[in-house]
Amino acid sequence: MGDDDDELIRPVGAEAAAHAASLLPPGARPSATVTAYLAGLSRRQLREMLGALGREGPRILEQAMREYAGLATLVEQARVPLNMRAASVRDAAAAKGRRNGSREIGSGPASRRIPRGSRHCRG
Repeated sequence: MGDDDDELIRPVGAEAAAHAASLLPPGARPSATVTAYLAGLSRRQLREMLGALGREGPRILEQAMREYAGLATLVEQARVPLNMRAASVRDAAAAKGRRNGSREIGSGPASRRIPRGSRHCRG
């Protein structure tokens, strides 16, 4: 099993779950129980849980978040470790590109890699 596979099945852990709770917007009140529950889930399980909620449709999800205290906070708190992982993967890819002697120009599908020292100007 590769590092990426391990990362998907290993629980996110108490530190990441507590960090996620600390990053919630003002007014959100994460509970210790939710934080402990999320700490025991893997990134794959978090993705599956959020995916299942998303498949219910926005209207149903909005209604459930109003009716069930803490559901909105749980959803936001569950997204944080996934976003942190996505950011670390992007950072690693960018660092690898820099080590290979190229730099990213622009963003999105129109971006391209130009070797260091190139006199090519984007215009």
